[in-house]
Amino acid sequence: MLRYPAFVCITAVALASSACGSPQENDLTPGSEGSSADGGAQAVAATTVPSGTADPRSSTATVKETANAAGYTYALLELDGEEAWVAGPMTVLKVGDEVSVSRGVPMSNFTSSALGRTFELIYLVDSFTIPGATASPDDGSGGEVLEVIPAGDYTYLRVQGNEGEIWVAAPATPVEVGARVAWADAVPMDDFTSSTLNRTFEQILFLGSIEIR
Repeated sequence: MLRYPAFVCITAVALASSACGSPQENDLTPGSEGSSADGGAQAVAATTVPSGTADPRSSTATVKETANAAGYTYALLELDGEEAWVAGPMTVLKVGDEVSVSRGVPMSNFTSSALGRTFELIYLVDSFTIPGATASPDDGSGGEVLEVIPAGDYTYLRVQGNEGEIWVAAPATPVEVGARVAWADAVPMDDFTSSTLNRTFEQILFLGSIEIR
């Protein structure tokens, strides 16, 4: 039986543009964001992979193209002269980065409403890893937790950092007020509306992971 990674199975936070243009949350589950433009085939787990398409789960690959949309990072990866699209939790990636991905599921005819395009084949993965990249405890990315709001698959934290208070959203993590946290990379979002919390954050940082000190 095919077992989906958390990115696919659980109700994930995905951002979609509202009528006023502000990013908001939307559900992303197999097929839910996967109908074709003509209302036909929905996204399904791929049983075969087209020839000439790389399997990014097998080794470290090179980022050829990247985009952040709907709370996720989409990346075109090249491996041994072949390419493949992958999508995972929002991560800071640059063209030329060497990355590896966690276990993932290939999906056919997957439509991203946020990007406005359909991928013939895309791998939905749990995470991106840049070999050798580590968090620096002294880089100012972190601080003391002032408020904690659990919300489904994410934990929202109000953090007192070196330059003032900032809201961050990380994968669901048990954190207590007063704890000190740190992170290596973050993707800022302006005017982000959480439908789960029914509130809009003027600015928030989306984290791939968070370290509790």
